[in-house]
Amino acid sequence: MVDLRVQKLVVTALGRNRGIVDLDLEVPAGTIFGYLGPNGAGKTTIRLLLDFIRPSGGVARVLGCDSRSQSVEIRRRVGYLPGEFSLSEHMTPRDLMSFFGKLRGAFDAGYVSLLAERLGLDSTRPSASCRRGTSRRWAWCRP
Repeated sequence: MVDLRVQKLVVTALGRNRGIVDLDLEVPAGTIFGYLGPNGAGKTTIRLLLDFIRPSGGVARVLGCDSRSQSVEIRRRVGYLPGEFSLSEHMTPRDLMSFFGKLRGAFDAGYVSLLAERLGLDSTRPSASCRRGTSRRWAWCRP
């Protein structure tokens, strides 16, 4: 069984960068797999697998789901923490976590509260008053 399969994937519209050209990748079920490195190490591929950006060509499947037509199901089952995470200044962290959870199609307020408590976070404090380190800790709580 394969948890991730990418065939002839192409992404060309990335500003001045060349993007992804004819990527073939297969990750067997049960394998721990990650991307490490500077620009060009695969972060675009991750965003593509979660349907945050669209390929110019090719096919990608994650956990048996098509990355385009079944992207909501994929995002329900896969965690993604972007390198830069900022909180909306007009919402409390609690409201923002609820918003992200609804986007993913799954939200467990109790679990988010538990994580926030363990990380010493105040979900009622306005996001505008959160420092960068606090925002990063909230990113770990994001559904």
